[in-house]
Amino acid sequence: MKKVRLVDIAQEAGVSVATVSYVLNNVQTQKVSEETKLKVMQIANLHNYKKNTFAAALANGKSKCVGIYIGKYDFSLTNGDILVTINKLTKKLYENGYNSFILTNEYNQTIDNVDAIICYGLYDEEFKMISEANVVPVIAVDCLRHIPWTFEICHVYRDIPETLYLNDYILITSRPNSKGLADLILNYNTNVFFISNFLQLENLIPTIKDKNIVAGSAAIFNFLNARNILVYSDNFNLDAFINKITTAVSLAIEHKEIAEDEHIIRI
Repeated sequence: MKKVRLVDIAQEAGVSVATVSYVLNNVQTQKVSEETKLKVMQIANLHNYKKNTFAAALANGKSKCVGIYIGKYDFSLTNGDILVTINKLTKKLYENGYNSFILTNEYNQTIDNVDAIICYGLYDEEFKMISEANVVPVIAVDCLRHIPWTFEICHVYRDIPETLYLNDYILITSRPNSKGLADLILNYNTNVFFISNFLQLENLIPTIKDKNIVAGSAAIFNFLNARNILVYSDNFNLDAFINKITTAVSLAIEHKEIAEDEHIIRI
């Protein structure tokens, strides 16, 4: 990674070199808007700029902690799948040297003492607020990013025909909070039922018998299987999904330079 100068940060932020210096050196006598301060600090953090007090703290004061925001769902099957994933994720993060904890702060608050934040299953607006309020890397999991350098790891079920050898199928999965993610799933799959409660799921059963049904989660698979519905599972490899998230966390924290398309992982 090439050495980053103040002028590089200034150009990317669209401000003067002096403004960048004021922000990174926390000069209190100069008035700089909070929006500009945050933008400059985010860019400095992205490029791992080290020749100032701010960046030195970022480089040398790692907390080895990762905060996790979890989206709010009313459907117990969705919450069950999320809990299984979070349990495996926290264990994997610990194996990689990171402690983790669930965040309950307001989304527009800055989170201190973490090296990165994982946002799992949030609304698009919630993720946007979190990423704009924080300097540390914010990773989108089953929600969509809006900043180019942010990592995004999402289930979009794009490989069902190849992996299950099906061309004519119905995908049944939990409705994501992210409208953008729901639209992507619809782009990759012709017939999709998004489920938000048990009544919807029960009402589907008479209409889906003798059809190729793919369950988008383990909980939905088990529910339908228990009702004698022949169903395929797209929950192929949760461990691989967890590995992709933890790899993204490590790359983001260590400021590893990767290609733009490697920031987006859609499975």
